[in-house]
Amino acid sequence: TIAMETGGLDEIDKKSDAEKEIILISGDGRNFPIKASYASISGMIKTSLLDQDTKEITLKDIRGEILEKIVKYMENREGKDMEEMKWPIKHKDMVNNVGKGNEWCAKFIDEEAKHRKNFYDM
Repeated sequence: TIAMETGGLDEIDKKSDAEKEIILISGDGRNFPIKASYASISGMIKTSLLDQDTKEITLKDIRGEILEKIVKYMENREGKDMEEMKWPIKHKDMVNNVGKGNEWCAKFIDEEAKHRKNFYDM
């Protein structure tokens, strides 16, 4: 009845998982709350979330200042990663490389590329 009308019990679980919030913890102890569905862009985090009881994920090799930028990207993308860029990169302007609809990502990449060490750490 209700489960059948909504697509079954699996669909109910998926909807509640989409709203589930987790905490990503950087190697230096900073906490970043984020929707699990947004963080699932990362394959490693997605695998960790296979355990339904997961509420916190410690990323010991990632500094807080880097994880903050990663979380910002995940939140902006709302769980949908952009398509992989085609190589070699043909344009100096990132907007032309990432494609229409990804202007925020282009600006994000351009800004982070100014700080090469942080860019490569991401």
